[in-house]
Amino acid sequence: METSWQDVAIEAIKILGPAMVTGVAAYFTATIQLKAKLKQIEKNSEYKAREKVFDFKTEKYNKLDKSLAILNESLSFLAGMSMTDRDDQYAINSFVAKHLSTFIYSAPFDVKLTIDQFLPLATEYPREFDKLQKDLLLVEELKQPNNYDQVNDTIVTFIGVYGFISCCSKIVAEKEALEVFEPYNNPNA
Repeated sequence: METSWQDVAIEAIKILGPAMVTGVAAYFTATIQLKAKLKQIEKNSEYKAREKVFDFKTEKYNKLDKSLAILNESLSFLAGMSMTDRDDQYAINSFVAKHLSTFIYSAPFDVKLTIDQFLPLATEYPREFDKLQKDLLLVEELKQPNNYDQVNDTIVTFIGVYGFISCCSKIVAEKEALEVFEPYNNPNA
């Protein structure tokens, strides 16, 4: 019996056909696996990037907390100085008043900056936002203190205002930090 080209072709198809189907299936499987792996790498990279942003925001929060604690300590020191030696109040209160002038100048800016940062949260925290606006009016009206009582009143005002700024800044920092991981907390977002 003689072998024709048709017989050879049929035998070749019997051998190569399954190999081709297997090859095509392997190609598509590898492509799907590659896409899945790339997506996983992308998600891991995004998560790591979000971790870095979270670390940055946490560090920002910690620095803010530390700087406000130092500010409060400085104001308390000035209050202590103004309460010493009541016989020589003019010299001490003059020194303290000069230092307070820097706070009098910068406090409206600090409160306005906090209001700007807090604005997106105004509907969620309306009382805090209203208090910030009242504090702005309060610090804008402050004048250079001239006597012992005015010095102490000004210091107490600053301690209260900057303490509240600290609370509001912590709320903002916490919200910013939580937003970083929002896609992982809310899978439908």
